[in-house]
Amino acid sequence: MKKALIASFILCSFFALSQKNSNIFTDDNTTYSESQVEQETMVEPGNPGNPAPIDNYIPALMVISILIIIYSSKKEIKKN
Repeated sequence: MKKALIASFILCSFFALSQKNSNIFTDDNTTYSESQVEQETMVEPGNPGNPAPIDNYIPALMVISILIIIYSSKKEIKKN
């Protein structure tokens, strides 16, 4: 049971950290060759790309991981 609890805490921490915007390139978007005029005209970035294909399956992956945790904990209980 302790391992399942630790695994669920780790899983929750991964989900929490994945929401953090830690892209180092968003703060300073300049190069040494760009002039001041070019920097002022570049206001917004381009359109984002297609979403990652795993985004559609996140709820299913969460359910499967919970089922694996339950299965492994019941298997451990039967062993003892």
